[in-house]
Amino acid sequence: MMKLRRVVVGLMAVLLVVGAAMACGADAATSPTSPTGVSSSFCEAFRQASESDLNLTSKAAWDQRLAVTTTLVNLAPAEQQANAKVYLQLVTDRYQLVSQYNYVSVQQLPADVRNQFIATHQSQQDQSNIFIAYAKAACNIG
Repeated sequence: MMKLRRVVVGLMAVLLVVGAAMACGADAATSPTSPTGVSSSFCEAFRQASESDLNLTSKAAWDQRLAVTTTLVNLAPAEQQANAKVYLQLVTDRYQLVSQYNYVSVQQLPADVRNQFIATHQSQQDQSNIFIAYAKAACNIG
């Protein structure tokens, strides 16, 4: 009887640990979604897009950034699709702008060009910021 009780208690402990690990997303490799309801692929694409912002000084880097952003938009939940598409358009518009200046960083653009772009794209930036904030919260990123 004592032996059976130890086995049952041991099994219950294992089930509790497995359940807690799954609830915390530890089984992300086999789980199609994270605990917040977005796919792990969405979060990976968001992480890649965020990291690529640091190295956008060539056509190849921008092409990669657009590809990752397109993937991110395609993976975005339905309730964020409108914001995600605006974000993709904003990234595309930035790409077109910097291509005219040999892919210099945004900070290296002439001040008047940069300021004009910011002024004409403010509403798109605001909507993109909603999507970015959503992605950060949903993916538990900074």
